[in-house]
Formats: sequence, C-alpha cells, structure tokens
Amino acid sequence: MAGFDGFPSTSDATPLPNLFFSTMLEQVTDLTELKCALRFFYLLHRKKGAVRCITMSEMLADPILSVSVGGSQNAVRSATLALAQRCVLLHVTAEAGSGAEDVFFVNTPKEQRLVEQLRKGEATLPPFTVLKVTEPAVQRPSIFDLYEKSIGRVITPLIGDELKDAEKEYPADWTEDAFKEAVRQNKRSWAYVSAILRRWQEEGRVDGTSGRRAQKIDPEEYRRGYERYVKRRS
Repeated sequence: MAGFDGFPSTSDATPLPNLFFSTMLEQVTDLTELKCALRFFYLLHRKKGAVRCITMSEMLADPILSVSVGGSQNAVRSATLALAQRCVLLHVTAEAGSGAEDVFFVNTPKEQRLVEQLRKGEATLPPFTVLKVTEPAVQRPSIFDLYEKSIGRVITPLIGDELKDAEKEYPADWTEDAFKEAVRQNKRSWAYVSAILRRWQEEGRVDGTSGRRAQKIDPEEYRRGYERYVKRRS
C-alpha cells in the first residue's frame, strides 16, 4: 500500500469546533461515528447558502466515507443517527418528490433556532416538506464541557482533578447552575464556581434545595457571600 505523500504547502481546510477535540472526542468511542462526523463537517463546509444541511442520502452516497467503513451503508446510517442521538447533529425527517429523507444540521444555536421554527411551521426547508423533528436523548454537558464553555481556559491537570472530584460530590444540576451563576455575575473562574457549590452544600440553595442547612436568603446577599467565600478560601 502506498504511503501518504503529505499535505501541500497551501491547501483548503475544513474548520472544526474546538469542542470536537475535547468533549466530543471523549464521548464518541466508535470509529465509524468519528469518521461520519469528520466527513459530515467536510461535506457541510462545502455547502452554499444561508441554510446548510446534509441528507442521509448524501452521507450514504459519499465514496470516501463508503470506502473508509468497508462499503457498509448500514454502518454509515447507524453512525449518523447515533451522532444525532448524541446531540452532535440535529435530525429532521422531511419529504421531497422521491419520498421521506433524513436531514441533518450541525448542532449550533443558529440551527437550533431554525429547527425549532421548522417544528412550529414558522420556517420552510425547500425543496423538502418537514414531517418530523427528532427529539434527541437528553444529555447534560459534562463538567469539563461546562468549564470550557463558561471559563474559557485550558484545563490544567490540577483543575482537571478538582473537576473530577466535584463531579462525584455535587449533583449535575447544581454544577450546571453554579457555572451559569458564575457567568451571570461575570466571575469566570473555577474558584468562584467551586465556592458556590461548597456554599450550597453547607447552607442550602436560594431556591430552597437542601444542603446541610437549607434556607432561603436574599439573592444579592448570596452574591456577596460567594465573593467573601472565594476570598476566604483563596
């Protein structure tokens, strides 16, 4: 078999979101899924127009993808649908002249809004008539995903260990809400998020969720309390 000759000095490139190399790479363990995801982004990047999507027919007919999975259309179909279930892709079942077709969008806020409009009949998808919008399985973002999106810094080994410990110690909804609170207060640091979680555990949440000592207090006082807590623990 001939070896790869290398990349030319100047060549076209396909952009991939940074989360592809962290959260998605961690979650997608099936090689066929990974190949389908990479090929999907490649095909999507070459689409024109304001609304860009890829159909299942296009995925199945792609010669490079077919060769890479040993010619199995069932493998491509299953892997693409699995990506939709993982919320990497958004899935719409539509109808054209040739019958029903599975249509996929990359999962971004813009496409989320479009799919919701399609669901409500407030938008169209020529030449298709939308029949159904598939509801993906509900999946909470991992604590590492939340950190990258909310804090926007590189996860060091020390922070990574602290995130793993926090994931085991606190409920997933607490962690998600703590990151949201840190963003809302423009206090984008793990120290601040961690302080929120520790205080909720010790004193209870503003919404009354039990910690060691559940109570309701003034939200503004809670904000000031977070800041005092961070300074005291730093």
